[in-house]
Amino acid sequence: FDLTFCAPKSVSLLWGLGDDPELRTLIDHAHQEAVSEALDYVSEHAGYTRRQDPTVSEKQLMIEKLRGISGVKYEHRTSRAGDPHVHSHVLLANKQLCQDGKIRTLGSPAVRASSRKFLALMIEKCWKISLLGHEKLTNGKKIMD
Repeated sequence: FDLTFCAPKSVSLLWGLGDDPELRTLIDHAHQEAVSEALDYVSEHAGYTRRQDPTVSEKQLMIEKLRGISGVKYEHRTSRAGDPHVHSHVLLANKQLCQDGKIRTLGSPAVRASSRKFLALMIEKCWKISLLGHEKLTNGKKIMD
């Protein structure tokens, strides 16, 4: 699976066109936190496999929780065209380690569905950045105490 976690375009534009290193750092941290939380969500809600139930004689599948998920993450800050595009690719292995120590395939429908959680997490984190009073985002005005 190639799970792609993209920041909203407005956030990518702030990161790419701004010249404030502090703002870029805030965006980078928000993006990293959102990706990490989204992957935790995927692991919790989609980290399962299906296997034959050994306790019954007829063919019956059971769902088994995985020990965790594993993959590799690549970070990008531009699109192929070169415009600002803060995003991460997580290449998630299709085969994962099960509780019994065997390697089995990951339940794909749940991976696709739960990976959508990222956008909501990223938007929430961006709101926190702007609402916490970062002067570059609020034109020097304090929005909240």
